Amino acid sequence: MASDCNNGVKTFRNPKPEVEVTDDELLKIDPELFSHLMVFQKEGVRFGLSKCGRCLLADDMGLGKTIQALGIMHYYRGDWPLLIVCPSSVRYDWLEAIQTWLPTIPTHHVEVMTSGKDDIGDARVLITSYDLMSRYGKQWLTQKSFGAVIMDESHFLKSFKSARTKVAILFFKQAKRVLLLSGTPALSRPAELYTQIAAIDPKAFGSFHDFGLRYCAAVKTNWAWDYSGSSNMVELHLLLEKRFMIRRLKSNVISELPPKIRELVILSQDMIKGTSSEMKGCEKALNVQGLRGIERRGALLSYYCATGKAKLPAIVHKANMDDLAHLIWSPLTGLDLDFMKHAHSTPLNITRLTDRPIRARLGQLNIKMR
Repeated sequence: MASDCNNGVKTFRNPKPEVEVTDDELLKIDPELFSHLMVFQKEGVRFGLSKCGRCLLADDMGLGKTIQALGIMHYYRGDWPLLIVCPSSVRYDWLEAIQTWLPTIPTHHVEVMTSGKDDIGDARVLITSYDLMSRYGKQWLTQKSFGAVIMDESHFLKSFKSARTKVAILFFKQAKRVLLLSGTPALSRPAELYTQIAAIDPKAFGSFHDFGLRYCAAVKTNWAWDYSGSSNMVELHLLLEKRFMIRRLKSNVISELPPKIRELVILSQDMIKGTSSEMKGCEKALNVQGLRGIERRGALLSYYCATGKAKLPAIVHKANMDDLAHLIWSPLTGLDLDFMKHAHSTPLNITRLTDRPIRARLGQLNIKMR
């Protein structure tokens, strides 16, 4: 039992030395990206560099984890090729972010994987989904040595038993720089954090069992060990913030954010499809007996996304009729990109559905059903 205590204490007493990051060091990243960083985002980049490019960016959603991650990894571009793993729905968001904030990276050096048949070629940046990584990651490892890895929505790796986590670990072992991004790092469920912490520093807490004894209130049952609890949480949070993680909520940086502007846009009800096969499927999933916790939340978000898609024809019609540019600018990015509509968590590019491109500033148009 003593060993599980000692690992946490050693992490406190013998932390890895931090690198001093001067303002001149920050200027080594792409000037286009640097010019768009807010003060708290510069501090996020500084934190990542102080941890030698191995850390967890856990800022609240909407605070710019993407631009901070690209800033950190651009500083370490000498260690590329860079692998970016993310949910399949945001692969092209990452591509657009690279093209906008890192214009010094040639377009042909960035490859978005859409299937196992795609050739990674001489790509310096490879963007893929968790599903494709789990199926073809071992093959990619034989073709290219990735010195830098970004895992977006890294809570997807919460189970060390899953296929995607087992493949991801192979990349972590190979890479010199590892950035994990998650707006929901499961701080109240320490068992789900172990894999992410081990990705940054495999030796920080010893084995999962050692970690579980100290922070998961592990209990031995008749069948196996139960690690679903939590213990010594104050200590764990202190360790995370000191050694691995930077996390800011919107409330922490609200003074740096411009005021939010809200405007009501009336859509034509005749063009909104009230039901769809996707919505019916989501309703069926929500009605499954015993559905709770994160599974119920996921089903609810899927339903919310489906309702957003049902409004697309009305949105496209409104966008073609009116100039919506003033409604959707984002002070966090200030980018001139195609008008994007987010059906909650799933991005849909409306310009693909219209007869003419709609130029506006990147942002979110959250359309709620009444």
